Amino acid sequence: MRAVLLIGSPRGDRSTSRALGVYTLEGLRSRGWEVEERFTCRDVTTSEGLTDLLAAVERSDLLILSFPTYVDSPPAAVMRIMETMHGRIKRGGALLAIANCGFISSSNNTSSLSICRLFARDIGWEWRGGLSLGGGNVLAGRTLEEAGGVARNVRRALDQAVSALAEGRVVPRGTIDRMARNIVPPFIYNITANRAWDRAARNNKVLDRIRDRPYMEEEQV
Repeated sequence: MRAVLLIGSPRGDRSTSRALGVYTLEGLRSRGWEVEERFTCRDVTTSEGLTDLLAAVERSDLLILSFPTYVDSPPAAVMRIMETMHGRIKRGGALLAIANCGFISSSNNTSSLSICRLFARDIGWEWRGGLSLGGGNVLAGRTLEEAGGVARNVRRALDQAVSALAEGRVVPRGTIDRMARNIVPPFIYNITANRAWDRAARNNKVLDRIRDRPYMEEEQV
């Protein structure tokens, strides 16, 4: 059996999308699968890269799409791959999608995963499930092993997913729910995020304007 991972993040090697995807891929490799990874943002820029990526997909039994959610959708490079596959892929297969977002709630990935599920349906591939992670920026592109305790629950969910995928099964509902749990408590996430905004504003010398609302309509008197 063969699996190919398509990494949809423009951050490439040090992205949370790659960390999640590679952990899954290595789990399948340890079970005797042949595995391969591709970077969509690189491959879509040339006809040769796109051809090679499509050939890798054609050789696979399982396609893993791992990407960040941008404005309720997979990134443009991932959408381009989907559109290209729709007209050119002949061989059937199975699809697993792994979406992550910067917002703490994993529900922000719902529409992205729905796009992937409908894509699988339209090209006649088996939908193996969609895994959703909120607060993906907490990992900061580290591998799941490097992330330590904060990624413990994520690793457990992916281990369960790998077990199902290796046996040709759909990822169980309980595994999807486990992956969707908050990676850190929301109040800690909010404190950390606010500090990051303050730091960025200070570095750009606009800390005194951080609460400005230039597009707020003036209150009618």
